[in-house]
Order: sequence, then C-alpha cells, then structure tokens
Amino acid sequence: MQPTIADLFELSTALERQIQALYADWHTLFAASSKAASFWLGYSREEDFHANLLLNLSKQLTADQLAAPADPSIYESAMLTQQLVNGLNREVKTLDEALELATQIEHSEVNSILEFLVTHFSSKESTKAMVQSQLREHVGKLNVLSPALIFGEDYKTIKAVN
Repeated sequence: MQPTIADLFELSTALERQIQALYADWHTLFAASSKAASFWLGYSREEDFHANLLLNLSKQLTADQLAAPADPSIYESAMLTQQLVNGLNREVKTLDEALELATQIEHSEVNSILEFLVTHFSSKESTKAMVQSQLREHVGKLNVLSPALIFGEDYKTIKAVN
C-alpha cells in the first residue's frame, strides 16, 4: 500500500520530535557549560517548532488531501533519514562528537522534507518564507560558525556529564 500524505506528515513530525529529544538530552549532558547547554536548548526548541509546524499544517488539510498518495521519493527520504537518526551513536562524550552528529542530522534530508511539506501544503507565502529563512539560519549555525566562536577557544575541553 502506498504511503499517504498523512503518513508522510506523521513520519516527518515523529522525526522532528526524535531529533528534538536528542538535542534536549545534549542540553542536559553539556549543562556544565552554559554556552553549550544554551546552544543545544536552542536547537531543541527549533526542532520543537518544526514538529509543531508540521502538526498544525497537517491539521489544516482536508481528509482528501491527507489520503492522497505521498511522493514516493520524499517518503523514502523520510524513511532513510529516520534510519540514519536511529542508527546514530548517541553516547557522545565531547562537544565535538555532538557537533559532528548534529551536522550529520542537519545535512540529512530532514530539513528538505520539512521545506517540501511547507512549500506544497501551506497556503501562506509568509509561512513558506519564514521556514526557508529559519532553516538557513538553523543549518547555518553548524556550517558557518566555528565552534570556537560559539563556545570559546577551549570548546574541545567541554565534556558530557554522564
């Protein structure tokens, strides 16, 4: 049976929640460093925003829209992204390890899927523009800024509290 738009929204929302929980865990793990804890709390909140956005958007769709077949390639990307996230070693010991895993997550298809759903199912141009801007900033934190600029020159010494 072919997955529906409802299935795609459900899978994507669950994926955002899974990533949110991971970043929230890192907020606790790196509580000894206020900068690191704050960074992961911010990322967790952004993933919460993504999940809530998807949930609210899906609630605005009609039963016919939700029952329509999902794009198979997008659904497969969501499945592969969930497998990637499920397969990550969550036992991070250093901030570098957490940043590397977050980079893998944020460079997966998770944000492309979110953008696809918002672009195709939101009727508000302002929502589409806001999500695109927020995603650029969200991923950009890991791409553009050096960890030393975010966390201080001694960031390599920041360890997880296990």
